[in-house]
Amino acid sequence: MHPMPAVDDLLLARKLFVEHEPRDLFYKVATYLVEKAMSKGVPFTLAEAVSVILQTWNRRYYQKGRRFDSDHLEAYRTFDLRECGRSSVVQKQDD
Repeated sequence: MHPMPAVDDLLLARKLFVEHEPRDLFYKVATYLVEKAMSKGVPFTLAEAVSVILQTWNRRYYQKGRRFDSDHLEAYRTFDLRECGRSSVVQKQDD
């Protein structure tokens, strides 16, 4: 069993992650898009905003012969994402 990391260790790990993980920028922008998509009058849907997160964080999944095509996006459009409430992805940005 591994010992529980100290708070200072976690803070340092997070700082290093942000400095060295290039997808962090995409994650910030994608979570912003999700938040905005929940407002009225934006030129994109919540499903489209969520697809940005999925394609950013699951890039390798979609590169291995799986396509993020119109049928795949339609599955997200028909699933009521608002019904799920605010996702942990959006909540992270509030922390």
